[in-house]
Amino acid sequence: MSVINEKQAFSLFDTALETGFPMRPRDILVNVPAAKASQFMRSYVRQGRASYETWGNQDWLVPHAPRLDVEQFHFIQSPRHLSALGYAHSHRIFTQKDLFAAIAGDRPVDAEARKTAARLWHLDLVEQRSESGGEKYFGITPKGRKLFEVAKEYHVPQFEDRGDRADLSKFHAVLDLEAVRNP
Repeated sequence: MSVINEKQAFSLFDTALETGFPMRPRDILVNVPAAKASQFMRSYVRQGRASYETWGNQDWLVPHAPRLDVEQFHFIQSPRHLSALGYAHSHRIFTQKDLFAAIAGDRPVDAEARKTAARLWHLDLVEQRSESGGEKYFGITPKGRKLFEVAKEYHVPQFEDRGDRADLSKFHAVLDLEAVRNP
């Protein structure tokens, strides 16, 4: 285990939060005992350098002017959710059935596809535009467009002391938003 002091931890937190996206302290402080990482995080928050949120039983550091809230940030972590948002972004108007089919891909429409579509509506990323002949038509909202554009800009930050590619790939394993990563 590497020995890290508060100043080094704060420097890593500052670097990680520069982009404006929430970060897990445990992803930033690799090989630091959980209790020590938690202590550094609490001290960092007490000094007013970021805020703290819990999501899915995990601690998250959130910059003061976040580009996304934690719920939106988790939304873009899912390739399936992001793909559904991409479909909505690329089509001006679409039916509910078309959205379900696009989410399901080559599989039959299942509960998971319906949950993904419901998540789009819940986060106000798509909205109903009209209804004709019993068919509902939807379109992406300005909030959905903005989230899609911000998601394209997200990338895994690079840390000087990370030498192992496996560690970096675990940082956000499901995320592959940039064409080339530079670990």
